[in-house]
Amino acid sequence: MSHESDVPTAQALIERTMQLGQPAAFQALWDGDSGGWMVCLQAVFASDATYTASNLATLRFGGNERLFEGTVPPWPEARVANEIGEALARHFGVPFWFPSPNEPETDCPAWWEQQRAHRCEDCGKPLLPHGSPYLPEEVCYNCHLAREARARLRRDEPADDWVTVLLGPPGEERVIQYASTPFDLRIVRLALALAATTEPPAELRLEGDQLRRLEEPLQVEVQTLLARFDGRAACERRTHATGLEKHCKVTFEGRELELELRFDDLAQDLDDAIGDLETARRAIREGLHYWVVFNRGMTARGDHVLRLLRQVDGASTIAALAERCRDTLDAGEVRATLVRLVELGHVVAEGDAARLMPTGWYVGG
Repeated sequence: MSHESDVPTAQALIERTMQLGQPAAFQALWDGDSGGWMVCLQAVFASDATYTASNLATLRFGGNERLFEGTVPPWPEARVANEIGEALARHFGVPFWFPSPNEPETDCPAWWEQQRAHRCEDCGKPLLPHGSPYLPEEVCYNCHLAREARARLRRDEPADDWVTVLLGPPGEERVIQYASTPFDLRIVRLALALAATTEPPAELRLEGDQLRRLEEPLQVEVQTLLARFDGRAACERRTHATGLEKHCKVTFEGRELELELRFDDLAQDLDDAIGDLETARRAIREGLHYWVVFNRGMTARGDHVLRLLRQVDGASTIAALAERCRDTLDAGEVRATLVRLVELGHVVAEGDAARLMPTGWYVGG
């Protein structure tokens, strides 16, 4: 992950471009992987009727957790790409092309593909035909999601069973994991087992003796997975080798393990389990605690209102909330949603004012 302070200056990229030749244009296009979204800033070169793009900088200032925490949009990498791209274009006297400066989008055309593109019906960004039978062609993916979200709001569908795991000193917790199914996270599954419940509460905190009780089942899971990993024949580990493997070295209790994390499910699970155990041990050493927030009882309308409250630093008048929801919910629906959020313990409403409780910052999908 890069930081804004690590970004090359416009002058450095001008010098790099001059070494490559005279550009026809500059462009900024989104890309993504398991680590999150990034913007690729590129110089475009023409040779007869053929165009090629050379990557000048890859900008990524955070991972996918930013979406869950509500810190994006705006996307800082997009702002930086705009500033540098415009500077490069001015210097060389050529166009700068950034077809989706406000949000990630991978269906946008390169600079030389503009004639093949059509416009999204809702936001107007240029799109190349994607050919997927599962998505509409007339709108971009973000606008498709927005349309579906509005439909869910009208029906007030139950929300997914999201869970968020935070770690840190009291009052300074940071999100370390989240999932749409609580039992997908080992820490959550074991914490619920220790609490002798399968029905998630609104929130769960683990500290002190509870953390020490959590360490033992984590250790058992790691040793069980390690025994299975060691028990496999070397030839079995190579059965699905493709040449695209992503190997990493992990040290656990003095032993170095080489794990393949792209195609080997057992190795992935072992790596995750070791990480969970080491995080729990660090929490015990440093006096930290886990705070687990569950999505119990949430609906699409509750999730929407919580997101709006987070955008205004956690407090608003009910009238202002109703105004911000005017295209999707009426004032009565907003008030009914707030009543439900108060019952769930995520919001406090006093008179015409509403503010988030601690769980309200992290509940939701």
